Amino acid sequence: MNDDSTPTNGAAKNSRDGAGQPAPGAGNERARPLGDNAGVYIPSEPEPALPPNSRGRELEVDFGGFVISLSTSGMINLGTFENPETGKIERDMAAARNIIQILVMLEQKTRGNLEAEEQRLIQSLIYDLKLAYVEANKGKQ
Repeated sequence: MNDDSTPTNGAAKNSRDGAGQPAPGAGNERARPLGDNAGVYIPSEPEPALPPNSRGRELEVDFGGFVISLSTSGMINLGTFENPETGKIERDMAAARNIIQILVMLEQKTRGNLEAEEQRLIQSLIYDLKLAYVEANKGKQ
């Protein structure tokens, strides 16, 4: 049974909103809602292949890699590592402090939901960043 009130492709038959504008995602069966159907849509394009790393494997995206990436950015901001864009040692203490706060927030919000190894990793990264932050502040005085 297919009448005017039953969509054929899962989308609403009327693809216009009240103002006559196309509704978000209308006519694009590949659009998907964000935020548990909160009304925000982004196109769902096929994921492009990630560039292989130096060993010829695709880069893996996981929680550990994400927090290590944040930590590395924090260490760059503390002047522990060269800035890869400039090749120079630079310090941005406010940015480093912000990254530490983000990692602490992530650790708190994910507590009880992480594997033991992930929990140890994030706690270790936070500890190392806080220690490096204190050391970098000593050098400023």
